[in-house]
Formats: sequence, C-alpha cells, structure tokens
Amino acid sequence: MTRDDRDKICKTCKNHITDDRYGILCGLTNNLSNFQGDCKDYSKVVASPPVFSRTPRSIHKKKEKKGFKSFLGAGISMWIIFKLIMLLIKFFKT
Repeated sequence: MTRDDRDKICKTCKNHITDDRYGILCGLTNNLSNFQGDCKDYSKVVASPPVFSRTPRSIHKKKEKKGFKSFLGAGISMWIIFKLIMLLIKFFKT
C-alpha cells in the first residue's frame, strides 16, 4: 500500500492532522501512517447536520421606495428656506 493510498484513508479519519512539512499525519502517533490494509485506530468523521439560523423578518423586508412623496417634501422644504433667506435679505437691506 502506497502513502497516497494511506493518505486517502487518513483524510476521512477524525484522528488525522495536517502538517505543512509532512502532509497528513496520524493524530494519535504524530507520525506518518504505516498501516497495511486497515488501520486499527480508524474512526470515520461523522458529518454534523447543517445548522440553519433564523434571521429576523425585519431584515428581509423590502425598503420602501421614496418616490414622489420625498421629492415633494424636499421641494417644499427648499421653498420655505428660500423664502426665509429672501426675508432676511430684505430685512438687512433696510
């Protein structure tokens, strides 16, 4: 059995560790795997069920489009500010 064959088996074992220098090592012995056929300490990784998180409904609500109402409100505000500035100019001219 080659090292690549053993590494394929070790990748599915929950006891394996990965080393930058040597690659996949046995986490129990901290050495390269040296079994032939089957590993006596093999323990298959059990996949955990997916975790679903609930997000508040307020996040998913669509934002209202501003449209004409905000445009009208901005126009009225600008008109009032303009009129106040004109009154101040008249007041300080005299």
